[in-house]
Amino acid sequence: MPRKINQEASPSRKLLGLFSLLLFSGEWYSLPDLAQIFKCSKQTISRLLEEIELSHEAKIERETRSRTCFYRICAPKKQPHVSLTPAEISQLVLCRDLVMHLLPDDLRASVARTIRQTTVLLPEPEQRCQAMDSCVQVSVRGHIDYTPFHGFLDSLLQSIREKHVCEIEYLAANRDQPKLHEIAPMRIIAYREALYVSAWKVTPKGTPEPVHPMLLALHRFKSVIPTRRTFNLPLPPSEAEGLFGLMPQEPFKARIRFDRSVAPYIRERRWSTEQSLTAQEDGGVILELAARSEAELMSWVLSFGTHAELISPQHMRHQLIQSLSGAKELYQECEVGAFR
Repeated sequence: MPRKINQEASPSRKLLGLFSLLLFSGEWYSLPDLAQIFKCSKQTISRLLEEIELSHEAKIERETRSRTCFYRICAPKKQPHVSLTPAEISQLVLCRDLVMHLLPDDLRASVARTIRQTTVLLPEPEQRCQAMDSCVQVSVRGHIDYTPFHGFLDSLLQSIREKHVCEIEYLAANRDQPKLHEIAPMRIIAYREALYVSAWKVTPKGTPEPVHPMLLALHRFKSVIPTRRTFNLPLPPSEAEGLFGLMPQEPFKARIRFDRSVAPYIRERRWSTEQSLTAQEDGGVILELAARSEAELMSWVLSFGTHAELISPQHMRHQLIQSLSGAKELYQECEVGAFR
């Protein structure tokens, strides 16, 4: 919900704020919602809506849901005259190229076509080639081809926008057969060269009630069927933005010591919204951060080999010791068995 306006705001400021909210959000709002946002009575909101209509600057739509009236401003039929600069279109091209490897082929073509069409807004036609020049190359390890999942992605995006429950078949990594779920999809998350769906598992009948949050890999979906059931739910609490890792777990603190050879790499990056760095006399650094996925943190620490040491939590340190002991035994067996 938008930030509430100061209770001491003047009537003209509330009128301008109401007009801007309805015009730029494109969302439906009820009188109680608007009264809460602007900290005034529903009668005041009704009067402000009438003033907007009387100004003939915008047409207000009304829709009744369960005896409650909702309002929004109609989009203008005549589009405003706008123009773009080559630099602005180049920024769109930059964003496109940074995420293009995550998109299905059809969606890549659609994005590229849409950006090409924006070049007609350039004041000088000869600037089009300059604006479309790509200066980015993305290097990807373990690329997933999302082309077979384009239909699923479209259905999920539409269901997120329209707040429709979906019936899905999902094959988890540790299962042999897919399982049926009814979910309220909330958003698509891009993380480490893969796409995930943040959702609520919901009750199967009646008004959708949240059962527990789910984080689902898009490439493990086997079917997506939007239903007529609609939901009105908040984002799952697992989406604690800024913590290390993606898998939803209870947040925890961790301390890792890095030697001088990788210390510059660690200092140059932000690993968590809650982190601190402590320089060591030998040139190394100790990183303390907030994380929410033990498996991801341990995998990350192991990726540094002998250049990183997990100090705490203690139970994770013991798990790493066991993992390293198992790896040592595995390689010793390979030497004895001559790669049998």
